Amino acid sequence: MDWPLVGRDENFEDAREVIDAGTGLAIIGAAGVGKSRLLHELADGVEARGMAVVRTVASEATRNIPFAPFAELLPEGPTEDLLAMLKGARAALEALGGRGRALLVVDDAHQLDATSLAFLKSAVASGVATLAMTVRTGGQLEADLVDLWTNGVIARMDLAPLDRDQAGLLIESVLGELSPELEEELWDLAMGNPLVLHELIEGGLGGSIERRDDVWVKIGPLTDSARLADLVASRLRALPERLRHAMDMVAVGSPLPVALAREAIGDELANLEQRNLVESTGTPGQRAVIPAHPLYGEILKAHLGEARSAVAHRRLVEADEGAEGVADPLRVALWQQACGEILFPKVAVTGAKQALLRHEPGLAEELLRPLGIEDDEVALLLGRALSYRQRFAEAEAVLAGRHPDDPNLLGEMASIRAQNMGFGLGRVAEARDLLTSVAEKIEDRGLKARLTNERAMVSAIHGDFVDAMSASHTVLSQPDTPAASRASAYVTLTVALAMTGDCDRLDDCIEDALETGEAAAGVLPFARDQIEIMQMSSYLNAGRIGEALAMCDVGTGRGDRGNAMTTTWLSASVLAYELSGNPPRAISAGREALDLFEEADPFGLEPQTRGVLAAALGQAGDSSSRRALDEAQAVGRGARLRVWLARGDTWATVVEGDLESAARIATEGGREAVDDEHYAWASFCFGDAVRLGRPDLVIDDLRSIDSSRGAHLIAAIKDHAEAALAADPALLESVAAGFAAFGAALLGAEAYARAAAFYVPAGEPERAARCVALSLALERRCGGPRTPALDSRPSLVTPREMEVALDAASGLTSPMISEKRYISVRTVDNHLSSVYRKLGVAGREEVAMILEPVAVSE
Repeated sequence: MDWPLVGRDENFEDAREVIDAGTGLAIIGAAGVGKSRLLHELADGVEARGMAVVRTVASEATRNIPFAPFAELLPEGPTEDLLAMLKGARAALEALGGRGRALLVVDDAHQLDATSLAFLKSAVASGVATLAMTVRTGGQLEADLVDLWTNGVIARMDLAPLDRDQAGLLIESVLGELSPELEEELWDLAMGNPLVLHELIEGGLGGSIERRDDVWVKIGPLTDSARLADLVASRLRALPERLRHAMDMVAVGSPLPVALAREAIGDELANLEQRNLVESTGTPGQRAVIPAHPLYGEILKAHLGEARSAVAHRRLVEADEGAEGVADPLRVALWQQACGEILFPKVAVTGAKQALLRHEPGLAEELLRPLGIEDDEVALLLGRALSYRQRFAEAEAVLAGRHPDDPNLLGEMASIRAQNMGFGLGRVAEARDLLTSVAEKIEDRGLKARLTNERAMVSAIHGDFVDAMSASHTVLSQPDTPAASRASAYVTLTVALAMTGDCDRLDDCIEDALETGEAAAGVLPFARDQIEIMQMSSYLNAGRIGEALAMCDVGTGRGDRGNAMTTTWLSASVLAYELSGNPPRAISAGREALDLFEEADPFGLEPQTRGVLAAALGQAGDSSSRRALDEAQAVGRGARLRVWLARGDTWATVVEGDLESAARIATEGGREAVDDEHYAWASFCFGDAVRLGRPDLVIDDLRSIDSSRGAHLIAAIKDHAEAALAADPALLESVAAGFAAFGAALLGAEAYARAAAFYVPAGEPERAARCVALSLALERRCGGPRTPALDSRPSLVTPREMEVALDAASGLTSPMISEKRYISVRTVDNHLSSVYRKLGVAGREEVAMILEPVAVSE
């Protein structure tokens, strides 16, 4: 593959001016930046203009052979008479130059032997030749060589790597168009080094990159290239073994805190820095040692071998112990794991604690397993890791029967066991009894309060919100209660308030709750997220659906929370998107959550998610709704899960065509939720029965639910039932407008559809058509739902007419609509005329006024 000289135009012109002026030039830079290529292009240009050029290359292999690079200037070969040899070579060089001076081109002049270097200085000093050479930085240079440019004998040109734009042009000139991902990785690995780019691309053509639809994409690891490995090996092959071992440690441990690097590498650190193999980075007080080029580390690690890797990792662990723990404890634990043996058990324990704090229970389990479970602290951490991974029975098997003397360990163990039993195994009474009995044995007020809170949380999740609120207020009313206990109390309190639909009280306490959860993050890493999720749930109850969705986007987008909270936020997102009336988004979030639940599901939310996913699939008319539901297992896990399984069952039954059974399933699911005091979620089940045309089944149940404390969406669901039962289309219109304002687009579309169906037999076709138009406008936001209410909507306005009407209402002219919709202007005007007639209006402005209720949540 032909590689043009790109990004060096200015360097080339500057170099040519120096040579044309008869001044020598040293091109200086790091390995691979393009010094040799620039030198050869320069020499070719000079030669093309008729100037004599003598080219030579110095190397490591010739460094100990006197005069080897210039032997061709001595027809009879080198002699023992050094002076005669130098004169002869100089005379030969002069003869080659003829009337002008020859150009003496020396690549890698830093590798010249002493005799050759003496000749070079002699040739330049005598004026028989103009010198152009390359010199690599990164090693100790001979003083005689450096004198050539420091004393002004020749000019110096420092050649830097290509910048981002130059590197991009070079790659494009060779390959053509690249995917953004491939371009980004090439930049990250090569950092503008043309030689590395060359080897990455040439090596990648063998299997790491390929062309798809005229765009080059990555299909495998770029660093697997054998060419690249050879390139890096050539840079490091000449290192003494002690420096190779030092580089091994930098490669596997980078970035290494400077104090640790000094402990592990010692005096060799300065040697590596002098050779430009490593460098330090970071802020003062937090400096770290890294490979001078990313590829050094990548390639070294890839080709290190098991034995050398184990040695390097072992030395790092020992050095960190000697430096009194300056590195990240989790990284040290992983180094110990990589060395293949437990050097210091405390390293694994400390690392596992950090893994749990960073929401990586799988990693914590890996670190702890080799230690066994004889030690209570190790067992506790392993039980917590297993619990976070939803392996509740395994966690209970590890922890059951243990009675540590340390009160903190006893309390922590009770906490984890209660979570396993209460959330995962359905053993609610045992969980409550355990927390109560252990709390009685503990004197520490903070820990006692926390266990009381957790007992209340188990109660809350299973419907005893009176106990939950009472316990929470008891803890929060004590001013000296530690942050962790207050955070736990707020988690319980916000659950209780959200489930009972008390949005006003939750709003009153949420600011302090969030601040407290953040303050307790070191002990309760999930607390703030749990509180935020309850805030989001309360927003749904209050009809603040847009704000709820925004919270979900932030929660799922956090990169530092680990899979445990990612899955929890995704579960919340499924619920929020389903209630917003966007089944496709709910389905997408649900499937993403299911992919991650095997790794982490600390609160046992998979059945809930499968239930909401089934409901969303059912509302999209997808026959796989039943299959998603059948895979959920939630026996004995309380109303918090069963209510959503009931909703999933409802909509799976709708897809199967049995609307009467579906309405009864929704009714029973809601009543079971009411029995466990999950009033807010119960209302959503009852709302499904209303949507399926059976408000009579649930009207009394809905009337019994209190929505007076800010739960405006729940109030609207109740109003929907009343309006549907009374067959009152005007009231249904009002309810639909409320749903639209809340951001519940599908509920609004269905309510307008029902209103239209009542207006038709009442002899009010224009009002019916207006409701159909509003229903169609809202349906457009829902991603193509299929529900009975929409299927029974009168066909008074067509979807195409609605598209055109919405465009006109937004201010588009007929020609603009024509261009947007790929229809003629006449067709646009015909559609608008039809809409005006059906809606009983005179023009665009009146259409916009009619559609105003559905524009609220645009």
